Amino acid sequence: MMRWMVTAVWVSGAAVFAQGQESVPKPEPRPSKAAVTFKSGMILEEMAREAYGDAAMLDLLLRFNHLKATAVPSGTEIRTPSISEMFRTAGTDARYQPAFDLLGRVVADFNGILPGYRQERQSQIPQPWSSPSETMKIQLKDETRKEFTRLAESIGSACAVLEKAAAPHQVPKLTIRQLRQSEQLLKGLAAGSADENGYDYYLVSQRLGMGLAYALTWVQSGYR
Repeated sequence: MMRWMVTAVWVSGAAVFAQGQESVPKPEPRPSKAAVTFKSGMILEEMAREAYGDAAMLDLLLRFNHLKATAVPSGTEIRTPSISEMFRTAGTDARYQPAFDLLGRVVADFNGILPGYRQERQSQIPQPWSSPSETMKIQLKDETRKEFTRLAESIGSACAVLEKAAAPHQVPKLTIRQLRQSEQLLKGLAAGSADENGYDYYLVSQRLGMGLAYALTWVQSGYR
């Protein structure tokens, strides 16, 4: 499988992926619903999970819709575009949009990998675990290992684009910090590191969600 590497080049004033041996990532799948009408009794986390495969995307979803989790009136229409479309709709500078196209695909693919990965690790983690506070090494299928490695590299590539933000734009340091942490966590998963309760892969989702939420705020605030 070809890896995804973001390289921004200028063509008619727009940043695009440079095509060579690396392939441009295919678009992330769109949520099945373009919008959801919030009703009393609905759980916001479940809405995010249904749309993006991950409840950790809730903060991003709320920020896109300019909402707060504690104050969503019944009858509110919550738009649920793809992650890349969120940033495009927010007016993201063309120099940075390729990074968010890539990150949207990372989120989709990571959540697609998780069910099979959980089965792999569950079959190898002893029950009960004699040292639950420690990590252990498990043997991953080669394809799983390669996928985690690819996703880590993709996050690194997206960070490299964002790190090149130049004045008057500020570098989105909060975003990059969260994304770099998810990158390192994915590398650990690829190396077979595992804990007993899945907190390691849970943190990948959390860091991705936080990083993207911070990034959207960065865009909405004029890159400050």
